[in-house]
Amino acid sequence: MNRTANDPSRRAPKSTTAASPAVLALGVALTLLSGASPAAAEVTVMPSQPITWYVPDDLPTIQAAIDTSGRDDLIVVRAGSYAEALTLGGHTVTIVGEEGAEATIVDASGLAQPVLSFEGSVQGVARVVGLTLQGGEAVSSGGGGVRATSGELTLEECVVRDCKALSGNGGGVWASGGSVRLEHCEVSANQAGSGGGAMGNVRLVGCQVLGNQADQGGGLGFIVEASDCLVAGNTALMNGGGLIAISAPALTGSTFRDNVAGLDGGGLWVSTSGSIHVVGVRLESNLAGGQGGGAFLSCANIDFGQLLELRDSLVAGNQAGDPGTTGLLARQDLGLTTPFSGIHVSHCTFVDNTIDLSAKGTCQVSSSIAWGQDDMLALSSSTYSPLIQSSDVQGSPMAGSVGVIDADPLFVDPQAGDYNLQPGSPCINALGGSGDPDGSGGDMGAFTYHPWVDLGSDLAGSLGAPVLFGNGALTDGSPGVLELTGAAPLADSFLVLGLSAIEMPFQLGVLFPSPDLLPGLVVTDSQGAVPLTFTWPGGMGSGFTIWIQTWVRDPSAPAGWAASNALRATTP
Repeated sequence: MNRTANDPSRRAPKSTTAASPAVLALGVALTLLSGASPAAAEVTVMPSQPITWYVPDDLPTIQAAIDTSGRDDLIVVRAGSYAEALTLGGHTVTIVGEEGAEATIVDASGLAQPVLSFEGSVQGVARVVGLTLQGGEAVSSGGGGVRATSGELTLEECVVRDCKALSGNGGGVWASGGSVRLEHCEVSANQAGSGGGAMGNVRLVGCQVLGNQADQGGGLGFIVEASDCLVAGNTALMNGGGLIAISAPALTGSTFRDNVAGLDGGGLWVSTSGSIHVVGVRLESNLAGGQGGGAFLSCANIDFGQLLELRDSLVAGNQAGDPGTTGLLARQDLGLTTPFSGIHVSHCTFVDNTIDLSAKGTCQVSSSIAWGQDDMLALSSSTYSPLIQSSDVQGSPMAGSVGVIDADPLFVDPQAGDYNLQPGSPCINALGGSGDPDGSGGDMGAFTYHPWVDLGSDLAGSLGAPVLFGNGALTDGSPGVLELTGAAPLADSFLVLGLSAIEMPFQLGVLFPSPDLLPGLVVTDSQGAVPLTFTWPGGMGSGFTIWIQTWVRDPSAPAGWAASNALRATTP
């Protein structure tokens, strides 16, 4: 066989530390008999080499491979379904599903045990990639799917589903004493008392948390981080349909959608004695039977300077039933409810739900959009006058507002959840200055208008695919730049400008723009680059669009030509 586990020449002692006292004593005795000084005795301990084990080829079960494995070994699991409940102990090992999670399933149904446990006095570091873990159950504690009470466990591209901890925490994943990191995983259809999907010392990055249920924290409970995640369709009988927490987790870039709470906090329920920073989060179409359809955020003590920061976020189409209060005014269709000592909201978009913010100190909203119904924003402070500034607010602005407009923001497609700004929106460049990436004035709302869009459709040449980059505000008389990089050095290049897109097959690639304008031949420099600067002409009007692509002569390309990605440039 051509497998490491079956190659005797690659096998090594399992001990990777010092030799036993008996071996050392024997070594010293032999050197004394030979007349050498004990100080000159050398005992060489050969470290073991990692071994790759294949299941079921080398060992019939995954657990047998775990038990046999040494430090840093690799266990490769062939496609199939394995009726097992796995215990890692303190092993430092990597387990990989050879054909991914869809084809490699570990099913603990009927065993009344978690599918994967990482426990023991030894603090191991384990990694699991490309497995589906399903059917687990924690009878008297937490972690129906994955339980970590020691060590560091990472799951990548795994699925944890149909597991339960009905009298405990973390139906899908639970970490207490140990830690679990999930990367690009799906956690779905799990049940628990708290944290239906995951709970505890858990970090999720790029994951989907779908259709989980719990008494509180339907999707997630008391976790550390959920970044760039989708948390959708989860249900809590009480608080926190999407997430419940008593210390603020990192939630950057995550979406909470279609979650339901029987009481408060359809999307989020967070109550903490510290500050809360919500950045780049989408709260959409969540429902609370009580207050805070999108989020219920509160502070246990408002006398110590706790801050609520809400920035670059969307709160849209959330609903709540009970207009009761929790130390502040609550309204029908409540999006947020937050008693804090200071509240700062900036660059947010609020659509079709009311926002009630109550602070002891400063309470201000800036550079934001509130649209879909009149009187969406209700701000109050017991110390200072609340303030709305440089924002687009439907209906009469509150007293003391500064730089507030009341104009349709022109969302691209709000029915489909696209709240980007169309060309001609009064919110584009409305803040002045040069704060946007394209060098133009800042935009109101959560989503910056991008006049340049990369459409792909490149064709590789000798150095890979050339890259065309464009930047500039595309306003009358504004400067801009087009730069080609990664092309063949000292090669003829042709810039193609079109007033429409044709996406026509050409030279084994795709010609994206219609060839309406060909400015002429430009030779790339010794690095395969062409930098071009321009001044955008006046009088083009809002919404004028041009398509751009560069073609380069390259003998190494399939038909002698390489092509850059195409760009679409649209005036604001």
